[in-house]
Amino acid sequence: LREVRAADGPPADAPAVDGSGGDTSGDSGCTGWNSLKRLSPTEAADLIATSNPIVINVHIPYEGDIPGTDTSIPYNDVDAIDTYLRGDKCADVLLVCLSGGMSKTAGDELVKRGYLRVRDLNGGMRAWEAAGYTLLKDGGP
Repeated sequence: LREVRAADGPPADAPAVDGSGGDTSGDSGCTGWNSLKRLSPTEAADLIATSNPIVINVHIPYEGDIPGTDTSIPYNDVDAIDTYLRGDKCADVLLVCLSGGMSKTAGDELVKRGYLRVRDLNGGMRAWEAAGYTLLKDGGP
């Protein structure tokens, strides 16, 4: 598993956090957004290739992983996700599940808890595979 770390900066389309419009960085000192960003498979693949986010598979039961997945934590155990991220509200996070519902639920909760850089794979691993990307089962294709 990769070391959990803060992100280097927001993507080009992320709004700057300036304290207005509900976006707040508090004492975190990072920029981000105040809602879950839902990414297409291509956007998620590009993010993984260029930014090395913390990829968490939140689907239960296990149905596979996308390449680059760091860990699996159930979507309904957001406290465990928070612990894994060490409370780093600036962590660059990509959540993944089978169809997108569990990752949206976990992502929305992380945003409510003050995480500023949370994304999920819209349509989940099903959309990932449909877009032609490899899905790993038990550590391999």
